[in-house]
Amino acid sequence: MIGNAWGSRYKAATVFVLALLSSSSAAAAESGSTVRYVSHRTPVQGTQRELTADRPRVAAAAHANQAVGTVANPWRLQATLPGAVIHDLAFPTAQIGYVAAELGQVWKTSDGGENWTKIMDLGFPYYWYGVYAFNAMDVVISGFDNNAFTGIVRWSHDGGETWSDDIVVNDQGWSMRVRFADQQNGLVMDLISLTAPNMAHYTTNGGATAPDWTSVVPDPNGGWFANQFSLLASGHARASGITYCDSANSGAAWTCGPPVDSVFDGPVFFADEMNGWVGGGSISPDVAGWVHRTTDGGATWSDRTLDTPFPIREILFVSAQAGWAVGGNIYSNVGGIYFSNDGGQTWTSDFDSAGHELDACAHVEQHVWCAGYDASFSGAVYTLDFDITPVAEVSPTSLSFSVAAGETASAPLTIANTGAGALTFAIEEAAAASTPVRLHATSSSAAGKTSRRAGRLLNSIGTSRIMGPRPASPWAPRNVDGSLSFVLDDGTYEDSVGLNDQASTESAGIWLNRFAPQAGTGAFTIDSVSIMWPQNTGGSLVGKDINLVAYYDADADGDPSNAVRLGADDILTIDSLDTFIDYAVNFAVPGDGDVYIGFENSYALGGSSPILFPASIDEDSGSQGHSWVVGASTGDPDLDNLGNNDLAGTIDSFGLPGNWLIRGTGIAGGAGADCSSPTDVPWLSEAPANGSVAVGASLEVSVTVDATGMNPGDYSALLCITTNDPANSLVQVPVSLTVGVGDRIFQDGFDGTP
Repeated sequence: MIGNAWGSRYKAATVFVLALLSSSSAAAAESGSTVRYVSHRTPVQGTQRELTADRPRVAAAAHANQAVGTVANPWRLQATLPGAVIHDLAFPTAQIGYVAAELGQVWKTSDGGENWTKIMDLGFPYYWYGVYAFNAMDVVISGFDNNAFTGIVRWSHDGGETWSDDIVVNDQGWSMRVRFADQQNGLVMDLISLTAPNMAHYTTNGGATAPDWTSVVPDPNGGWFANQFSLLASGHARASGITYCDSANSGAAWTCGPPVDSVFDGPVFFADEMNGWVGGGSISPDVAGWVHRTTDGGATWSDRTLDTPFPIREILFVSAQAGWAVGGNIYSNVGGIYFSNDGGQTWTSDFDSAGHELDACAHVEQHVWCAGYDASFSGAVYTLDFDITPVAEVSPTSLSFSVAAGETASAPLTIANTGAGALTFAIEEAAAASTPVRLHATSSSAAGKTSRRAGRLLNSIGTSRIMGPRPASPWAPRNVDGSLSFVLDDGTYEDSVGLNDQASTESAGIWLNRFAPQAGTGAFTIDSVSIMWPQNTGGSLVGKDINLVAYYDADADGDPSNAVRLGADDILTIDSLDTFIDYAVNFAVPGDGDVYIGFENSYALGGSSPILFPASIDEDSGSQGHSWVVGASTGDPDLDNLGNNDLAGTIDSFGLPGNWLIRGTGIAGGAGADCSSPTDVPWLSEAPANGSVAVGASLEVSVTVDATGMNPGDYSALLCITTNDPANSLVQVPVSLTVGVGDRIFQDGFDGTP
C-alpha cells in the first residue's frame, strides 16, 4: 500500500505529462533512475496525447503474480462493429444495449448483443467515451468535441431515435465517462482540462441542461484520471489515475492522496462500500498491467494481486467474489480477460482477445459483456453467461437439545455456499406451540411407565401369526377446510407384531408410519391420530398404556434417524380393539418435510409379561414401505433421538412387508411454528445471526439454548434463515429442547436441605 508521504515521495520528484505524441515523446524518457511511464494514448483515432508520469523504475519481477491459472469461462465473440473504437457500453436490460465509440458513434442492440445498429454517426470532431442507460429509453452519452476542446453530454429519451444538442459541461477540456447514482445525482469525470490538473462535473437535479452541472477540481495537486470510475447508489464515488480520490457526495467534494500503485492507477470498481479494485498499466517502457484490491472501503490496499502482459482498462465484479479484469494494447497486439472467484486474491486467464484492447464491460443478471477494438479500428463485443447464483446448504436440518433446568448447551449449524455467487444470510426465530412434558402419567395404570431404564436383551421382532384377517373397520376422517388425511392401510389387519425375547418378555418399541405431505403444504397441525389395536390370544391390550408420538424430518430422506420429535408425552390407555380409535392431538409441524406418526407401547418399558403384539399390520394390500419400527437391543428405546436406537428400519426390512394401521389427520396452516411472523424465542440464540459466505466456503453458526428459569418440559422453535439463494430464500431449521429436572444436591448447594 502507498504510504502517506505524498509530498516528499511524489510531488517534488514526479512530472505528469499530457503532450502531443511525437517520435521523441513516444520513447520512454529516462533520467537517472526515473522512467517516464505511458498509460495510454488518446484518442485512438486522430491526433493523440500521451498520459504519462515520471516514476522510479519498477522491476516487473517485483510484482510477479502469485497464482494465474488456465481458462475458466467460455467467452465468445458475439459481434463485430466495423470502424467502432468502443470505450463504453451499457445494458439497461438483458436485451437492450448501447455502445459509445470514437468519431461520434453510438450503436444499439435489441437482441442482447447478437446484432447492432449504428444509431449515431457524427464523425470527427466527436468522441464518445461514456454511455449510461437508466432504462431502455432514457440514455445519456458523454465525451468531447475535439475542435472546440469542450466536454459534452447528450440525452435521448426515446431509445436513441433522437438526441439533444450538445450540453457543455467543460468549455476547456475533454470529458470522459458519465455515471448516475440515481435519477438526479450524476457525475462526469474529465480526462484533460486546460485550466486545472483535473476536473469533475456533478449534477443534483438530473443534468438536463448545462447550468445543471457544477464543476470542481478533485485534486489541485494531481493529474489525469482513467476512464473508469466508481459511483455507487449511495453517492460514494472513487476515481484514480495520477492520484486516488474519494467523494462521499456524488463528486461535490473530494479527498485525494497518492495512487494505489507505485506507478499510477487506471480503472476503479467497487462492488459495494467495502470491496473494491484498482487496475492500471503501461504501454511504455514496459507493456504491463496490474490489479490491487481492498476489503475496507479503500482504507488499505493489497499489493498487486495480478500482473498482466497488457494494461488493465476495465474491472467488473458481479459480486464481492466473482469478477473480471480486462484490457489490452493494440500497439503490441495483446489483450484479454482475467477472472477471479475469490474477490481478486487470485486470478485465472479467462480469454485471449487476439489483439482486441478491451475497454468496457457490463452485466445484467447472469449475462456479461465486454467490448473493445483492434488495431484496424474494428469494434468487438464478447459475451458470457455466468452463473452468479449462490447456493445455500444448511446442516444439520434440525437441532435437538436436552439439558437440565438452569443449564445451557450449544451446537454448530453450518451454512455453506456451493454456488457461484456470494451468499448472504440472516437468522430469525419463530416460536412453536408446545406443551410441557407431563412428568407423570394421566392415569394410575401409567404411573412410573415413562422412565427409561436398562432392560432385557431383545432377540427378535415377533408376530402373533394366529389372528388371521379381520373385518374392515370404518373410519371417518375429519373433513374440514384445509384438512389433511394420512392413510397407508386398507382398513383390515392380517397379523400383529411386537418386540420380544422369544421367551417370556415383551420390550417397548416405537411404531411409526411415515407420511409425506405434498410439497408446498408448509406448516400444519396434526390434530388426530387413529390406531386400530389388535386382539391378542395371550392376553389383551385393553387397559394398557401407550404413548402417542410424532416426528418431523425436514430433509424428507425417508430415514427418521435425524427427525425431530414434536410435542410432548401423550400417555393414553387402550380401551377398545378391532376398530379405529381416534385420539385428539396437537402436533405442530413447522414446514415441508416428512412426518412420522405412531406410538410407543409404553406398558412394556423395562420389560413386560405376557408377550403381546401391539402393532396391527395390513399385509395384503401392498406394502408402501413407509411403516417403521424402532427399538433398542438392550434397554428401552430413546424417544427423543431416534438415531440413538440400534434397532430401526421399515417392517419390510425385517421380512414382514405391510402397513401399520396407524392413521392421522392434519389441518394445513395450523398452529405449527411459522416463519411468516418471526419473534424472539427467549431460550434460543445464534452467533453470528447474519453474515456472508464466500463461494466455496462455509460458516459455522453457534446455536445456544439456555434453560435458565425454565420449567421441565419439551419446547420447540424454528430458526428462520433467509438467504439470497433464489431456490432457498427461506430455510427453516426446527429446534427442540427437552428441559429435565436438575440435580437437587447441586441446586441446594451440597447442603442436602430438603
